[in-house]
Amino acid sequence: KNTWSTSCNTTSRPKWFHYRSSFFINSNINYDSSITNTFSSHTNDLIKVEKSLLFLYNNIGDNMKKSAGILVYKKDNNKIRVFLSHLGGPYWENKKVHCWSIPKGEQGEKEEIIETAKREFKEETSLEVNTELKFLGSTKVSSNKLVTIFYTSQDLDAASSKSNYFELEWPPHSGIINKYPEMDKSEWIDIEEAKELILENQIYFLEKLESILKEDML
Repeated sequence: KNTWSTSCNTTSRPKWFHYRSSFFINSNINYDSSITNTFSSHTNDLIKVEKSLLFLYNNIGDNMKKSAGILVYKKDNNKIRVFLSHLGGPYWENKKVHCWSIPKGEQGEKEEIIETAKREFKEETSLEVNTELKFLGSTKVSSNKLVTIFYTSQDLDAASSKSNYFELEWPPHSGIINKYPEMDKSEWIDIEEAKELILENQIYFLEKLESILKEDML
């Protein structure tokens, strides 16, 4: 079962864990594919992988920035639609492609990664996800940043979405400080169109979701 588990017995980690986690931290690869491809599809093996995830994310090191979010989807006439938000602020204001994102943000100190995902989603959309979250995947988007995404199905009202704000000096070096929304709007977007609109380093998560949902239909 591909469901996130918050219980993790760190004293019974399998022998492969130390090698694989070290390899992942120093490589531009996707954690879930590097680990799960090591195993057969036996349920017990996959459970071992998921129980090790929480330990890894909370012990990756202070120099690695970690962020998390939730990819919400729904099906309309057998088509997959995903809930994405358009990045706010003057830099992104007039951009149309590669400027949409899964609602996500940085992990707080001593915060569980799944709680980060829930908090950031609510802060950036004002909407609350109340359905079961499942682990979708994790990937390094830069040399020192790890993004973890969970997924779930829920029909949210995108039109009522409202984001928190941040302060920014704009234009640069002008001394003028303004407040801008983290996300200026949210919409339900067909997954194929979403691949063209989303930030390029997040396309992986859309493809992973699509793959999972197709497997569930078999």
